[in-house]
Parts: sequence; structure tokens; C-alpha cells
Amino acid sequence: EERWNEFEHWADANSEMVDCRHRRFSIICAVAESITRPPANGQPDPFAVTLKYGSNVNEFDPQKNLTVLALVLSNHVNSEKDTDLWPVFVYLIQHGADPHLKADGSPSAIDALGGPDGRWQYWVDDGVDGKETGWYDFDEDPSDALEVQFQQWLTQMCMEFSSITSVQSGSFCYDIDLARMAQVNTESMKDRRIRRTAKQVSPKRKEEGQVDRTMVDNPNADLDVEAENLANMLTAAARTGMKLAAEAVCDFIP
Repeated sequence: EERWNEFEHWADANSEMVDCRHRRFSIICAVAESITRPPANGQPDPFAVTLKYGSNVNEFDPQKNLTVLALVLSNHVNSEKDTDLWPVFVYLIQHGADPHLKADGSPSAIDALGGPDGRWQYWVDDGVDGKETGWYDFDEDPSDALEVQFQQWLTQMCMEFSSITSVQSGSFCYDIDLARMAQVNTESMKDRRIRRTAKQVSPKRKEEGQVDRTMVDNPNADLDVEAENLANMLTAAARTGMKLAAEAVCDFIP
């Protein structure tokens, strides 16, 4: 489990090192690379900790040239198994992260979600209509309608524009909560996860409209990476800070 308590203690003791503007490393980007799920109840929010001490929510990682938001969404999209990091995305947006910001040659957060023209999918794990467990595409019309609402929501930075909308798919109506990335069938009240991803379908996968079996066939595909990320005593942010703090401080010594 990610030890955000220890990271908070480190940040409290080294607050002057958390704001990494004009330095060769980035604490907030290290947090973005390390986080794999929202903090558990009772655990400090590592992004709240970094922002408290002046970190730039739109900072670019000095090695990967990606924004904090793009790093988080890379982890979110690459897991392909759930939307656990979506609340982190919403939190960062609400605190000023720009989803369209990017450096030359590097993707933005929106690019990580499928680019400017993404497709929408819903998660099935209950065998409804004989479907196998996995992600399924929305029909074209409701997907397009939801995309319009999503872009308006992003434009208003997730605050002034409501995260709740509705889409019609055939005879079914769904309430969509973009802040939760979930849909609720208004008749059955079935709650399902949704996600936005690229419209292009990988040649290794089945044709569009069929189940994405990435996690069904290989449910442990990302565990080795996750285990490596969590192997050390502290998060990557704290590790980076302790390892390079002296070097960073020297940058500012006359």
C-alpha cells in the first residue's frame, strides 16, 4: 500500500523542497507517476500535500516532458481495468490543472484519454445479455452526445458545468456522472463504470463494438509494474526528494 503518511511527514519536514520550480526534478510529478489509486480513508492526499507547499499543478516532468495530469491519466488508462484514478483527475482539474496543456512532441492529458475525439465505453461484469466481462463501446449517437457534454465539462474545469447529464440509447435512458465516470440505468438503477478512450482500435483487439479482453485474458498484466512502484519504503516522490534534495538546494546557493 502506498505510504502517503510517510510522504506527508517528509514534506512537512522538508517543505522548502516540495516546490520544484526551476529544478531538475519534480516532487509533484513523482507523486503523479507513483499513485495507483485514490488515497484510502484516513490517508493524506499527496497532491493536497504538494499543493500546500507551493507545487505547480501544471508542472512538466523534466524527464518525460508530461504534465502532472497527463502522468496520472497515463497510469489510469494503461491499467485498463477500472477508473480508480478518475477522482484524482477531477481533483487536479478543480485545482487548476489544464487538460489541454502539453509540450511540443508530448501528449496532453486529453491525448492520454483518447485525443480530441474519443470514444466512450461501459464496463460489464454481470453477464447481462450474455456479454463477457470487459469494456463495450457506446452506440455512436449516445457516444457523440456524451462527448459534447464531456467537452463542455472540461471547458468549465469541472466546476461551473454540472457533471451530471443524460444520454438515450435505444429505449434506455442513462444518467451519466462524469465526476464519478459512471452511468446509471434510470429504469433498473444499474450502476456501471464508464471510460473515454481512443477511437482507433488496436489491431491486436477485436473489432469495434466487441469486448476488450485485455484484463480478462491477462488480469495481472500490470502487477509487476505496480509491485516495483510500491517496493520502496516511501513513494517515488519522497524517494526522489530525499535523493536529490541536497543537489536541488545547492542550485540556489550563491
